Amino acid sequence: MLRSRGKGLLIAVVAVATTALWISFGIRTALEANLRELVARVGADLFYVTKRSRELFTAEELRAVAQLEEVALVAGEGIQRTVSHPGQKYTLTSLEVTPEYPALLRLSLQAGRSFSQEDVGRRVAILGARVKEVLFGEEEAVGKRVEVGGYYYTVIGVLAPIPSEDSLRRKLNNLVLVPLTEQPWALFVRARGSVPRAQQAIGEVLPGVSFTTATQRYEIYFHLERVVSWLLLAIAGGLSLIAAVTAASIVSMDSLRRGWEIGVRRAVGATVPGIVRLFSGEVLWAASLGAAGGVGLGSLVSHLSPLFGWESRLGLLHLLVPLIPIVAGALASLYPSWRAARVPPARALGLRTLEAQRAFGLGVGKIAAATAVLVGTGALAFLAVFLFTVEAHLGGLWGDVDQRTLLVRAPRKSILPAPELTPGDLARLRELPGVELVVVGAPRVLGAGMGVYGVGVGYTDLKLFSLVAGRDLTQEEISQGARVALVGKSFAEAQEEGALGESFRIRGQEFTVVGVFDDSMARFYLGVPAVVPYRSLEEVWLFHEFWVRVREGYSPQEVKEEIGSLFQRLYPERAPVEVISPGEELSQAREFTYKLATSLGAFAGLGFTAAASGMFNLMSFLLLLRLRELGIRRALGANRVDIIRLGVGEAGKVAVLAASLGGGVGTWGAALALERFHVEGPLRWGWAVATLALACACALAAGGWPARRAALLSPAKAIREGRR
Repeated sequence: MLRSRGKGLLIAVVAVATTALWISFGIRTALEANLRELVARVGADLFYVTKRSRELFTAEELRAVAQLEEVALVAGEGIQRTVSHPGQKYTLTSLEVTPEYPALLRLSLQAGRSFSQEDVGRRVAILGARVKEVLFGEEEAVGKRVEVGGYYYTVIGVLAPIPSEDSLRRKLNNLVLVPLTEQPWALFVRARGSVPRAQQAIGEVLPGVSFTTATQRYEIYFHLERVVSWLLLAIAGGLSLIAAVTAASIVSMDSLRRGWEIGVRRAVGATVPGIVRLFSGEVLWAASLGAAGGVGLGSLVSHLSPLFGWESRLGLLHLLVPLIPIVAGALASLYPSWRAARVPPARALGLRTLEAQRAFGLGVGKIAAATAVLVGTGALAFLAVFLFTVEAHLGGLWGDVDQRTLLVRAPRKSILPAPELTPGDLARLRELPGVELVVVGAPRVLGAGMGVYGVGVGYTDLKLFSLVAGRDLTQEEISQGARVALVGKSFAEAQEEGALGESFRIRGQEFTVVGVFDDSMARFYLGVPAVVPYRSLEEVWLFHEFWVRVREGYSPQEVKEEIGSLFQRLYPERAPVEVISPGEELSQAREFTYKLATSLGAFAGLGFTAAASGMFNLMSFLLLLRLRELGIRRALGANRVDIIRLGVGEAGKVAVLAASLGGGVGTWGAALALERFHVEGPLRWGWAVATLALACACALAAGGWPARRAALLSPAKAIREGRR
């Protein structure tokens, strides 16, 4: 039988590789099933056509496409128009479409009728479900009129609500569909038969157009699940490789230990295939046991996946999961088994020591140890670089903002007009129970890519930004409206001589840059690269928002509700304000990162454990081969430190090169993953160096421990043991 230590390592590696494969295939199966369900709603034969030049389609081009034999139906989509007028109660967005549009997109109506050819040129409209709800509530909408962009349209139909997960069509809930009066800028086409054939036919009629299928449109929203699935698949592949090399190493070394047994079996009639089956069968048994455990563990994790925010489903691919690591281990064991079986019986009986085939055994052992070190170091380097780069990115979102800091602003997207927040609302907010501090903020885009954000008194107590150079604005500068500014890091890096201490003009006034802040996420919230005192440009602000700090002991959620109720009373016919907690969003982002790191860390940790175990086994075998030599060295005056140094040196030859390659591969993989997650900023590659140093230290320690045991033997005992 295989040695218990090697068998246990093989079972553990196969079990975790099987678990990773099971979870990866489960996530991918659920992803593909959800994608198919969504595409089925509109049809897989639907695709989207636009011109790369963003030009409009002419009426002749639209007719040419509709007349193609490969096209079943075509509809045009025009430009969305949102027009607001003073005194108008609602802000509506219209979308011009051709009469075929609702039928082509398979839009269901909850009331009224769809467009017909007779409606072209008429002012009729179909309302999205949300528009109807806001405008008419429970009342009947068909037959009534709505004002869109200064024109009155008669409602002829109302769309049924479209679920939020239907990313292709959900925007229609908030739109008013009206007949197309101008040229369309995009076409929806339903193919008759083959989609590629229809696209080819359209490409011949309209050269230079681009195509996007319905599947591709929906796939965008499953980006995260696909990345996680690929990460787990890569880890499973690495562990399967470790399992294969471990199996080959165990069989190779075990065949040397069992040389006498092989000779006896051959002498009594055992054939080469019989010996191969003996060793391969033992590997298959151990691998099957590990695969069974992995299937059970993977099924449990998949069952609990909703707790981690993932959806997992069983599919046909799961039938292959146990076979992959089992087949990998079995195939890897064939060659060393065949090599051991080909030794003639007489020679096998005469080779009672481990000196037999030592070159081959050591070679396989070094490959096994190096592979384990490479995969383990690569996995941990990937995890460390990915995790700490994301953490550094998240840490630069805001300065000391926590969940007690709230941002109150007018909604960016709403059918109802936005409330017109003014500095006069400061006093009302300060009167709310639980509010400790209120600071006015005012964004303003000035054109040509330049914009500023004004901050009022109290800003310094919020500590909104994480400064990377210079200093923050002072309370005196803010209250006096001084001409000083903070700029974002991306803005500063774009300046040839740097921004700190330089001056730039805003509306004819000179502002001096006193500090640079990390704008990685602030750019998303503020949308402008510079921060100035509110009073320095008091006359330019059109829109206002407020930063609110909640008192200790009060619930931020309750204060959010109080703020929402306040502005609903102040602006009863306007859209509710948005109350955002940057600290809460930051916590959620960190929670997801740590959840992902925990999920992947277990697999990476096992790879690293296998690396240490592989190095320990290799050095134990190597020193056992050289035990007699070590005894002679000790007898001639070598001390124990020399013996330990010898073992550490042998381990270092394998560990340093393998760990370096693993660190490089892991860092490269982390860079690709960060790019897929759209994380900007410098790569924290220093953590790969730290991981490489840790891997080398562990590998050297694993190699030094057997050397220490050998060094503790007396010279006479080492020589005596080495003769066996």
